[in-house]
Amino acid sequence: MYLVEAIEDSREMGGNMRLFVAIEFPEEILCELEGIQNKMRALAGYGRFVTKSNLHLTLQFLGEVSRQEFGPIVSALHRVAKIQPAFSIRLSRVGSFGKSSPFRVIWAGVDGDIPRLTRLQKDIVTALGKVGFLQETRPYQPHITLGRDVELSGKESLGNFSRILASASFPVKQFVLKESKIENGKLVYHSLHFFRLVISESSIL
Repeated sequence: MYLVEAIEDSREMGGNMRLFVAIEFPEEILCELEGIQNKMRALAGYGRFVTKSNLHLTLQFLGEVSRQEFGPIVSALHRVAKIQPAFSIRLSRVGSFGKSSPFRVIWAGVDGDIPRLTRLQKDIVTALGKVGFLQETRPYQPHITLGRDVELSGKESLGNFSRILASASFPVKQFVLKESKIENGKLVYHSLHFFRLVISESSIL
């Protein structure tokens, strides 16, 4: 049985928005990630796989946010973007949270200019902390969630999926503030605001 990622709790949130900050991927990277998911589906007895349009790299999850808080969030993120350079990353390996099948989460990791990625994430957390959002104390572990509660056939290793990942890098020139909503019983992410990073010839080499 294969289920598209969905939220069980479909209660109305009133005037609030459910927001997070993320990096989106170019189409060729999305297609590569979807290809990995399709190979998993062929070997899985069960799994909830993230739809291609929802694949992203989370920088900070904000949760439910009032309409009045939206403006200060956008202003804080603009301040971060104005001083952070663009950089490049690439897909690295496939891993999991949970050591055995069914895996609680299967994810794709990233490699490349991790110091700049980590600095961007840290500065976002700090900036949003100044406008009232709790700062995450756990170390940042950048990953792209591919599926949840995935049950793979007996001898299938996640390392087999890592070996078919391409290693081409791609530039990160912006990040985005996104809203998650339930539409027709499915989880959908909408991009609300884009934040351009500082681009120079050296920043994305």
